[in-house]
Amino acid sequence: ATTPEDTKAYSDRAIPLDAILCSVGGGGLINGMIMGIEKRRRQKQNTSASLNPIHFLAIETAGTDSLATAVAQNALVSLPKITSQATSLGAIRVSEKTFQYAVSPPPGVKVHSTVLSDADAARGVLRLANDERLLVELACGVCIEAAIGDAATAVSASGAAGAQSIKKRKRGSDGTAVSYRDEGYGDDRSSSTDIETDLEGEAEVAGNKLNSKLKQLVPGLNERSRVVIIVCGGSNVTIDMASEWRKMLDDGWA
Repeated sequence: ATTPEDTKAYSDRAIPLDAILCSVGGGGLINGMIMGIEKRRRQKQNTSASLNPIHFLAIETAGTDSLATAVAQNALVSLPKITSQATSLGAIRVSEKTFQYAVSPPPGVKVHSTVLSDADAARGVLRLANDERLLVELACGVCIEAAIGDAATAVSASGAAGAQSIKKRKRGSDGTAVSYRDEGYGDDRSSSTDIETDLEGEAEVAGNKLNSKLKQLVPGLNERSRVVIIVCGGSNVTIDMASEWRKMLDDGWA
């Protein structure tokens, strides 16, 4: 619930958010969101927006990183070709508007261009498959991984379940707990069997050890921060593809 303290904390922002994570292909989606924030800021007549900007993580995979390359060279350049499996992000050149937003964002906005690997994107896909029974493509999974990062490693170190191999407790007919590995594909929630996720202590451990791109680039975030992760598609993926990514990750894909 929103408290008076929350209202005051976000009074100098166009909308009450701390950060937005969005994957970038040609840049149309992120352009539209930043334009919306600009419009909202003008409507609020907000003149102090630069004090606490809304952070945008503009996320690409290595091999589709046309924005990151342009920012690094401070010029609107083109990639020679697309080499990532995340082909939905496969624009060899971002729009001029996207480039300008990245290098000179409007008041109230700060853009962080960041690049993850295809393997990172696949980890994000599998997190959603395991936890939410949602199957999305690499272009979407990369945003999840940028937000969560090595939470799975941190959690596993504590003896709790990791996102790549979530263990659950399934209650048998006699009421005893039976552990099993959730492959993340198919939906067992319609079963009459009671299922509980075994994630005791995860929040505390992940909070202490999390080293995601989001945490690195926006270190001031805390448990009350407001972060939006844009998961914008899912057509370019199949269960077989996700299964192959799981096998590749188990074999050391990085």
